Amino acid sequence: MSAAKELTLDLGDKVTLKLMEIPAGKFLMGSPETEKGCRPDEVQHEVTISKPFYMGVMPVTVDQFAAFVKDSGYKTEAEKAGTSIGFVIKDGKQTLTYLSFARGANRVLTKRAIIR
Repeated sequence: MSAAKELTLDLGDKVTLKLMEIPAGKFLMGSPETEKGCRPDEVQHEVTISKPFYMGVMPVTVDQFAAFVKDSGYKTEAEKAGTSIGFVIKDGKQTLTYLSFARGANRVLTKRAIIR
């Protein structure tokens, strides 16, 4: 078995993304039926990777995602629609926050409702 290949991408502004090659080949995925605590949706089966590819070594950071958005122009469904819903927990109270993004504006208007 050969050593795994690593690749580090420079995303600009001192942000990098470390990747590892996932080689082509076969492996078993899932749990054997004899494994304690095995669930019905964890059936062991053979998986084939037909072409090698690279995968991030760590979860994507906010800075890495920001570089992706800047480079690609990606917009979330909420950004496309102009609104979003989020939850904020402050002082032990959960607040539902509706965000309304005014197109071209440098501000976000919010409406809040306390959830009991």
